[in-house]
This record gives sequence, structure tokens and C-alpha cells, in this order.
Amino acid sequence: NREAMAALLPSLKAQLPAWSRAHGNDRDELMIEYRHTRTGKEYQPSYWYFHQFPRNPKDPATYTHVKRVDRTVYHYLNTLAVARLCEELEDPEAEEFHRRAEAIKSDILLKMWDEESAFFYDLHHETDEKALVKNIVGFYPAWAQIIDTDHDALIGHLFERGEFDTGCPFPSVSADCPAYSKDGGWMGHF
Repeated sequence: NREAMAALLPSLKAQLPAWSRAHGNDRDELMIEYRHTRTGKEYQPSYWYFHQFPRNPKDPATYTHVKRVDRTVYHYLNTLAVARLCEELEDPEAEEFHRRAEAIKSDILLKMWDEESAFFYDLHHETDEKALVKNIVGFYPAWAQIIDTDHDALIGHLFERGEFDTGCPFPSVSADCPAYSKDGGWMGHF
């Protein structure tokens, strides 16, 4: 329905810079999430990585904002969708939205990928230090189809005993994380 697409396009275009203002930063195209309850999964220990996974995760002094893989992948996909809608409607901004999507993709691949462990990680919001927690959202770049053969080793984590192959289809964090608990709760504490 081209008429509906044309009517929606201006608000979709406006949403992207609004998300960048709310969750972006001035150093790259990666999105910062300030509240762990607004992420793609309910249990993402990367917010507490820089404080060694404290016993009490509700203490705000032990919580670090992170540039999230999931939030950034969503932003990439939304930007790409707007670019494709612009193309479909012959909107002259299509090229600019494609450029923005490529910049987001580039930062995900450059900054969030760790070659040594073959995984995508959240980053400290100020220093870009990797929070070395294998959250399930580390697979989102594959889902978004932004990886290539340089990232083939990523898939192995899904089927590795002691990581995501726990006998139950896929936990939100790898079993090798110190905060992992097969019974749920924060490190087994409810």
C-alpha cells in the first residue's frame, strides 16, 4: 500500500534521529541502553560485568550503562527499513539512510566483535571496553544478516556444551558466565 507507506515515512524518518538523541553518543553509531529492563532479553549480566557481578544487582553503584548489541542491531534494521521504504517511494533520502545503516553496521562489526573469542559483546558506554559476557543477543548480528565468513565461528557457541547448549533451548546468557544460573534469579538468588 504505497499510500500508507508514504503517509508513514515522515514519522519513521523522524524516529531514527530521536533514538540517536536518546540512546546514541558522539563517538560512534552504537546505542547505549541505560535500563537493563528495556533490552531484548530479561537477563543480561553485561550491565554488572564491570563490577564483578555483585550479589545485589539492585545496588545502582554496581550497574554500568552499556552500548548494547541488541539495541544497536534494532537501530540498524530500522534504519535499513527506512532506506528501503525511501527507495520504494523514490524518496531522494534513500541513499542517506543506506549510508547511515552502513555506518551502524560498520561500528557493530568493528567495535563489538571480538576476534579471539568469536563473539559480539556489549561495550562500556564511555570506554568501549568489552563486557565479556556472552549474552544471547551476541547472535543478533547474524540474525540481522550483517556478518560474513569472518564470523563463521560465532555459530559454534550455540552448540557448545558449557555455553548455550544447556539442554534447554538457549539461555539468555552463556552457562560459562559467573552470573549464569540454570534455575533463574540473579546468580540463583531470588
